[in-house]
Amino acid sequence: HIVLPEVFSETVKQFQQTLALAGVDGLILFAKKANKGRCFVERCPELGIGVDAASLQEAEQALGCGVPGQHIGITGPAKHADLLRLALRQRCLVAIDSVDELLNFASLASQTECHGRLLLRRRPQSQPNSRFGMTQSECDEAIRICVAQRDVMTLEGFAFHLSGYSPRARATSANQMIDACIEAQQRGLSRCHSVNIGGGFAVRYGQEAHWDAF
Repeated sequence: HIVLPEVFSETVKQFQQTLALAGVDGLILFAKKANKGRCFVERCPELGIGVDAASLQEAEQALGCGVPGQHIGITGPAKHADLLRLALRQRCLVAIDSVDELLNFASLASQTECHGRLLLRRRPQSQPNSRFGMTQSECDEAIRICVAQRDVMTLEGFAFHLSGYSPRARATSANQMIDACIEAQQRGLSRCHSVNIGGGFAVRYGQEAHWDAF
């Protein structure tokens, strides 16, 4: 395989220009799971973007390449306790997928005496069988826990993960998460203001005719 980091950098800049034109305060995350190339992670600090890590090894590599913990998002279901401890110590933002995981995260925050940063991941209504995220009732219970455990962790927003690349489906889910943030703020969680729109964007790096010829 041949990888071209300069193409990666140019693509990142196009996403950043799109955010600027839209007037959106956003942070781009490179999904490490999608490509194991270390050279891309090494580009992230200089480009001012973060890394989405789904394992302890991915988070450690991001930190080792100079990505600050505050710019690392921790995702993936059934996260290992060691990954959660690292996330707590490095101030990473953790997407929580279940009530049990939230309770475990709060317990680890108390043990490590590190304040936790988290998102609650909601299961999309259009994909009820997804292994990522909680149902509406589970999210309601999770919010109650976040209110009760504000001394050890802060709910900073909501997240979702969609299979596929439909812009319309992603926009619909994002709007629902914005509403969820407003509701959480009304319940006393004033720092709940972020939405992680999950998944990735399909980017064409070559012309179809060139691929067919190859």
